[in-house]
Amino acid sequence: MNNNRKALLFSFFVVLYFALVLCVHLLMQNNDVHYLFRKILPTYEVSLDESWNKTITNSNKPFEKITSEKMTVWDGSHYNFIKEEMYSDIKNFAYYPLFPLFWKVTGLSTLGISLLNIFLFALGMWVMFKIFANNISWKHLLLLLCVPYMVIFMMPYSEALYFVFIALGLYGILKERYWLYFLGFILASMIKSSSLLFVILFLCLEGLYALNHRSISLFFKRFLKAIFPVILGMFLVMLFQWIMGAPSFFQSIISQKYWGKSLSLPQLPFSFWSNESRSITVPFLCLYFLPMLVVLAREVVLALSSKRRIAFDKWKYVRLICIVFLVGNVFTALFTQHGGLYSLARYLLATPFFVFLLFDTINRKQNNFWQIVCLVIGVITIIICKDYFAKADFFGAYLVIVTSFLVYFYRRIHTKILYSLLAIIVLLNACWTAYMFNCFLLNGWIFT
Repeated sequence: MNNNRKALLFSFFVVLYFALVLCVHLLMQNNDVHYLFRKILPTYEVSLDESWNKTITNSNKPFEKITSEKMTVWDGSHYNFIKEEMYSDIKNFAYYPLFPLFWKVTGLSTLGISLLNIFLFALGMWVMFKIFANNISWKHLLLLLCVPYMVIFMMPYSEALYFVFIALGLYGILKERYWLYFLGFILASMIKSSSLLFVILFLCLEGLYALNHRSISLFFKRFLKAIFPVILGMFLVMLFQWIMGAPSFFQSIISQKYWGKSLSLPQLPFSFWSNESRSITVPFLCLYFLPMLVVLAREVVLALSSKRRIAFDKWKYVRLICIVFLVGNVFTALFTQHGGLYSLARYLLATPFFVFLLFDTINRKQNNFWQIVCLVIGVITIIICKDYFAKADFFGAYLVIVTSFLVYFYRRIHTKILYSLLAIIVLLNACWTAYMFNCFLLNGWIFT
């Protein structure tokens, strides 16, 4: 099978996964069926007092029916407001305009754009499968479908469109087609406020590259070339918002304060807006963030060494882009959210950066020492998360830990056993995704 057909087939199975999620959700709308699974797929009732304070209580009702009205909540309501009214609310300048404008052009309802997002994500995954070409296999796809944050692509959020353009940009880097990189990153920089992080990302990465090659001129040449589409995209966002009535040309940055984001020192203990978010974020930080910090520290030490030059091909370059982006997002949350790690899980997992590292890790053979280190980290993670393994809303921790174990140790598992385990985890993740989607419809879970 040629690479194009394989990538198309895998993307089709991504869509089938979401169809499975919707089937689970439809089954749980039946009162008798849901009664059998109510302990592991609970529902909630939400009430608001006169001050709009929210109270969430357990309920025995079946899952909600899917309607556009029920999906116009949380960030979906803000994107919908911008689509209809543009920037008449000063708080909404924190949201970048390309996604709501794209939504407006499609003429779709909230439910329609959510369904389109599924296909946009599949398109982005088609690009990611193309990146890895002959090195991709069914285990890559199944491990991807075990990731416990797929639900974001079923909602009227900007992540799916962002995923497509970032994937296109990474593809452009690896195929040495600057125009694809330029197109992908300029458009991505008009969708989410993380575009400012790209400037810091390339500053660090090109600094590391230039340090390794001992060339200041090389740094300026490569850095300016890398950030040009990002800066241009940010400028177009600010210009558009200013034309739409923004009080300041930099209102997109200023308005972040209305959502609790401002420079601050990290605060302990960390806080979360939901158990679901905590169950994914904490094990992720243990299993991936700390090892990525070690990898970056090693790269800096090697670059500073006058005796040894490190290989810096395009694959390693993209690998470091992904690592720096994920690490940068963690530090951004630590230093801007006053101890709150809300939104962090979707900023990390629902991106091509994480998918690239996932596929790249599967392809790279790990030596025994590294596997022992991963096993030790895994045991420590389980100890840290031991209190999570009791309630349904913490089930994400199981998925993160078990999937990570398979990523690092699948070569030691018999093929038939491996695929059997993957099939079970994919099914469990589909149930978890249906549960989270229902929480979103209930307006009962702060989806971050």
